[in-house]
Amino acid sequence: MVLTIYIENTIVTFGVFDDDRLCYAASIAAQPNATEYEYAGSLKQILSLQATPLSEIDGAMIASVVPMLTQKLKQAVSLLLGIEAGIVGAGVKTGLNLKVSTATLGADFVCAAVCAVAEYTAPCVIVSMGTATTFSAIDPRGVFCGTAITAGVGVCLQALHQSAAQLPQISMEAPASVIGTNTVSSMQSGLVYGTAAMIDGMCRKYEIQLGQSPCFLATGQYADVIVPHCETRFVKDPYLVLKGLYRIYQKNHTNK
Repeated sequence: MVLTIYIENTIVTFGVFDDDRLCYAASIAAQPNATEYEYAGSLKQILSLQATPLSEIDGAMIASVVPMLTQKLKQAVSLLLGIEAGIVGAGVKTGLNLKVSTATLGADFVCAAVCAVAEYTAPCVIVSMGTATTFSAIDPRGVFCGTAITAGVGVCLQALHQSAAQLPQISMEAPASVIGTNTVSSMQSGLVYGTAAMIDGMCRKYEIQLGQSPCFLATGQYADVIVPHCETRFVKDPYLVLKGLYRIYQKNHTNK
């Protein structure tokens, strides 16, 4: 079995693969002050709840967008499983053809693109709806062309609450009408319908830039909330990064 770990700004997601199949995935809050022992404890609990013997995990791969947590999770894997986790970055084979510099390209972009090229039809546009909202383009030849990054629902939600004294914390759900009738429904409308409209606009621009109609892929923790309100026809794949991570692990461990 292979353990994949995707470290985002607010959550850490663990996925366990066996015989090229994702058996299960589980997420915990990303805690900057947590120790490697605490992360090892959380991972042990997840594996125990899924009745996965620790001895069955013989490989691990990490994709991280939070450098300060990368080594903690790597150490947690070593403490609990006695194996060394690989980290997507310099020197790791991905098989991805790139038009952009790999020096500053996030591991999440790489993993999602690896999965998209392998499992979907190019050209494609990957829209990740998380703390940030990101757009990645893959051309008809399967070459990764580049990205766009903007503030996501998570950032906007936090900024509105922290920067405007009278705006409350709200749940992320679509209100009944785009025209809000109170503070909460007005904020929800702006966040859900406003984000959906922005995504639709960017997807149209990406389609024009690519020169033909692409496959639009949606992923990220807010995709379930936003996608139903988009005009763009998306294929939702919540495990795009984890599946890409697994493929990268395979490419770097051909004897497994």
